[in-house]
Amino acid sequence: MADLLEFIDFRGLEALNVKPERGVENALKQVNPERGGTGGGGGADAAARAERRAPFTTSSAPDSFFPPQGPRDDARLFTESDCDEQLLLNIPFNQAVRLTGLSLAGPGADAAGADPGALPRQVRLFVNRPSLGFAEAEADPATQEVELTLDTLGSLIPLKAARFKGVTSLAVVILTNAGGVDTTQVGCLKLFGSAGETFDVSAIKKAGEEGA
Repeated sequence: MADLLEFIDFRGLEALNVKPERGVENALKQVNPERGGTGGGGGADAAARAERRAPFTTSSAPDSFFPPQGPRDDARLFTESDCDEQLLLNIPFNQAVRLTGLSLAGPGADAAGADPGALPRQVRLFVNRPSLGFAEAEADPATQEVELTLDTLGSLIPLKAARFKGVTSLAVVILTNAGGVDTTQVGCLKLFGSAGETFDVSAIKKAGEEGA
């Protein structure tokens, strides 16, 4: 079982309801502390709320945006949701992979702006649903659901291997946090498994039809 960081296609990565100043790169492949990673608060009316749910994408980011070896486990850096506690990450891979486990951790206790009540709690995972939105994430059957606790945060969480074969994209949806506070904070997200899986178009099509 290997860390699948190198197989993530960062050019296609999207995040819904994420603060730009505390973007998804902080959790997946972190920027250097000197280049950012801290930021301010939220609060918005309905129009601003809808605007902030527009997807963040790294497709226009320069090559230097993600350093070759960023401080991935730097507890001072974290990703944070924007308008409410929900956070959706659409993670594509540059080849089909098999996922066997994941790890979600919160920010370090001494990180500026860290809130223990903002730790992720209810997580839903969806395989090969690159256009998934919040409405579908709440209503459709998930590939697997995970309930995080203080004991499992940062630990390896096994996935049901039979459901995570031929994965070309993974949607990680955080619906609630530990304290019911306004935003959710993710310090580090790691995906584990193996690469080189066969790309099964029929299986992906079936998964899409079942989720429709």
